Amino acid sequence: MADYAWNLSAYQSEDSWKRAIKDLLPQSASYLETFAAHNSDLGENGHGFRREESVALRPYLETLLKTYREKRTIDGTACKAVADECDKIVLAADMLLVNNENPLLIEEIKPWLIQFKLVGQYGEQVLRLIQSQADADKESFLTSHAHARALQAQMSEVDAAYNQNPYQPGVKTCSSHLLPTLNALFETATARFNEQNHMLLTTEAVHLPYSLESDVLQLSRLPMRQRGNIGNVSPSNEVIVWQAGGALTVTMEHPSVLGSLLFDLGTQEATRNFTLEVSTNGTEWQSLKIQPSGNKTLLQAELPTAKVLKIRLSNSSGEEQKVYFKQFRFTTK
Repeated sequence: MADYAWNLSAYQSEDSWKRAIKDLLPQSASYLETFAAHNSDLGENGHGFRREESVALRPYLETLLKTYREKRTIDGTACKAVADECDKIVLAADMLLVNNENPLLIEEIKPWLIQFKLVGQYGEQVLRLIQSQADADKESFLTSHAHARALQAQMSEVDAAYNQNPYQPGVKTCSSHLLPTLNALFETATARFNEQNHMLLTTEAVHLPYSLESDVLQLSRLPMRQRGNIGNVSPSNEVIVWQAGGALTVTMEHPSVLGSLLFDLGTQEATRNFTLEVSTNGTEWQSLKIQPSGNKTLLQAELPTAKVLKIRLSNSSGEEQKVYFKQFRFTTK
């Protein structure tokens, strides 16, 4: 900001960005630059604000994925560029994790450095995976697939363990282009391998056992999270304008018995203005009794004993309601 304000006409954003990185870690600027290049995006979020990242690598990612999907071949130049960057990512993460130049900075970004290294290692395995599939090397493919799955599990654990603030929880890195491309390559390669070898290896790179849909625009973008048997819809930090008849629906992958179901719209009027329902089959709905739980606006439902496929919260007041979406949480047995 100071660079920009000092001389607007001569301001060069790229040069200023690199100088700022060098100010933070003079002896390890190249490693921090690698980290910063892939860590500007916020990841999936309720307000829909995303940032560009992985700018230099993006053309290679797009070429690699497009060629592999459409032509069933591997673009050598693009593959090498991505492989080299994954190696740089692993090296940068390792070097920054033990850096002593700026201890407070390293402590602040440590969870993201751990996740960053895992993404780099995941990329290395995914590239081996697509090459093994193209070469019909079954043994090598199975090894890389198992390793990639292990890294996916570790990334999920890091995401669930660190930075658990309610509004933007978890540890997101490389979320705009690199990680989505690696996941797409993993899924495509595994599907082809299964077809070639008549096997049923897991094809999903990211698995969530429930999904959210809503005709309330502000709610429709809210991400869902899972930790063990706990499911959450991330809260919103803005006032929700909830139209009459509008609903939020959570669908389970498989019907499940609920252990608890709580929500908080920041108002005591929710018991009168909103209806909470469940469905065992997706077509027939049962209304649940809602009662206070613990504080003034947190509400809990009296649960059915049957397995539930869908949960629906709707504005049944006949009028637009302005509420705070502070919590929507359930557990399964």
